[in-house]
Amino acid sequence: MIARTWTCRAPRANAGAAAAHILRTGIAECREVDGYRGSQLLRRDADPAFCELVLVTYWESLDAIRQFAGRDTSHAVLYPGDERHGILAHGTVTHREIIYSDLPGTGGTNARR
Repeated sequence: MIARTWTCRAPRANAGAAAAHILRTGIAECREVDGYRGSQLLRRDADPAFCELVLVTYWESLDAIRQFAGRDTSHAVLYPGDERHGILAHGTVTHREIIYSDLPGTGGTNARR
């Protein structure tokens, strides 16, 4: 199982609209791909004006991610309207293999010591 992480900033006053836009675009598109296993959208107030939004999506394999992102999986998938919602997007993503998770559906090893 692989976690794909993308980060952006948005004005705090518009954080709800930015999050709703991400749900309507990126997450909705992910749901259509075989091998997609779920996601989390996280928020942190970075300063008085901006918040940081982090989207973590979970995938069965890099091949599944390629179905969503294309050949170069390091590039973020951006959508029309991002700028209208004040989204200042990072153009790259990171991928990490999940070694342990106790969240349902995220794979990894659930062994306890």
